[in-house]
Amino acid sequence: MPQEFLAADGSGVRKTLLSMGLRIGEDRKAKDLLTRYLLSCDPTDRVRTIDRTGWHGQSYVLPEGAIGKQIGEKILFLGPQFQ
Repeated sequence: MPQEFLAADGSGVRKTLLSMGLRIGEDRKAKDLLTRYLLSCDPTDRVRTIDRTGWHGQSYVLPEGAIGKQIGEKILFLGPQFQ
């Protein structure tokens, strides 16, 4: 997720996460804590989301997963509805 998704009050990222099943309190404190947590994360593993199947670098991506080399990051098909 690009850091710019957390610009302003982070409502865009919360909307996306809520649509995917996130459960979070309705009060301002819960929203602020989620934004603060996301801004502080520095994950070591990376995932590239793809909105279409087919070749992406040295990997062939199917809805079920990717086949081939995945150098430095895992490739995950999410489809166009999540882009």
